[in-house]
Formats: sequence, structure tokens, C-alpha cells
Amino acid sequence: MPPHTNTAYQHQLGDPLLVQPGLREILLQIGERHTTMEKQLSELQASLVEVAALQAKAEQELNLLNERDDAWRAKIEEFRKANEAWAIRYNKLDRRRLELESQLNWNHN
Repeated sequence: MPPHTNTAYQHQLGDPLLVQPGLREILLQIGERHTTMEKQLSELQASLVEVAALQAKAEQELNLLNERDDAWRAKIEEFRKANEAWAIRYNKLDRRRLELESQLNWNHN
């Protein structure tokens, strides 16, 4: 009988993986898959580190843009208020001009 089918012989060798024909190959394939998965996991972890770094950089850039946006909004509000103040002054001056023109016209009549 060949050694791989002789259970007593296989036990004497002290290798229980030889008890079932083909079990060694299956376990080797599982081991290879496990090694491949560990490598893929390591690559994914490295990718996650890269993604985290990119996310941190994007958050910094977003914060900077938000600060700039806030500064522009403040400037716009400042100009809006200044424009409103000039419009009020212009309207007062225009009313005064109309009053003076009216008085001038009344005096000429």
C-alpha cells in the first residue's frame, strides 16, 4: 500500500495532515489565500492612511476657504453698509436739491 493511504504509516510519521489525502493541498491553498489576504489587508491599511492624510489636507483647505469666505462676506457687508449710507446721503441731498429748485421756481414766479 502506498504511504499516503496507509493511516498507520502516516501516524507513525507524526504528520496528521497526511491522514486525509488532499488535505495538505487544501490547507496549503488556504495558507496561500490567507497570505494574499494579509497582503491585501496591509495594502488597504496603507491606502486608509493615505486617505486619512488626504482628508486632513482637504479639511485644512476647506477651513482656509471658509475663513476666506467669511472675510469676503464681511467685506461685502461692509460695502453694502457703505453703499446704504451713501444712498441715504444722496437721497437727502436730492430732496434738498428739489426743495431748493422748488423755492427758486416759486421765487421766480
